[in-house]
Amino acid sequence: GNQAELEYDADGTLKLNTKEVTVNKPNDKDENLSFNQLSVPFGKRAFLKLSDGTSLWINTGTTVIYPSAFSDKKREIFVEGEVYAEVAHDSKRPFIIKTDKLDVQVLGTVFNLTAYKKDNHTNVVLVSGSVNVKPINGQATIMKPNQLYSLNNESTTIRNVDVENYISWRDGLYIFKNEPIENILLHLARYYNVTMKLPSSPSGIN
Repeated sequence: GNQAELEYDADGTLKLNTKEVTVNKPNDKDENLSFNQLSVPFGKRAFLKLSDGTSLWINTGTTVIYPSAFSDKKREIFVEGEVYAEVAHDSKRPFIIKTDKLDVQVLGTVFNLTAYKKDNHTNVVLVSGSVNVKPINGQATIMKPNQLYSLNNESTTIRNVDVENYISWRDGLYIFKNEPIENILLHLARYYNVTMKLPSSPSGIN
């Protein structure tokens, strides 16, 4: 199908599309946790429930690196691509999503992160709760719900948006309002795993 579902329980047991899968579970006494990598091909999507109860809707062409079970000190994953996250609240263990350009730290909240390497922008859209966004070489910013944080090279902007336009993809629906045609074709090319060309453009959009 177009979407796979992976769920981990608190002790690291994995179910793939409701069927239990045998995996090597980390030793609770070993702080050097083993990490898994989930790569979703273009044209596909996935749902991942982490061991702490956090839910991730993973968009096409995205890679997520995460442990089967988190340590007692922190919850940390790495994302390249786009995810919609509903983070389970844990005041003792902040949840950190790392990308190659910025880190997003939360305690419990709902937000969308877009961090494809080929894109000029890295975006965070906050649905509810609060997040602390920290560029690799920049100043940390605390976001409020219905805000879009955008990082372009070393320049950042924050503005209020209709969050539904940025999170509807998890239901297989894209909403575009006043978007450049290049951006629309880029989303569609990824979603359908095809190459699209503008009539006046000599190169395709991958």
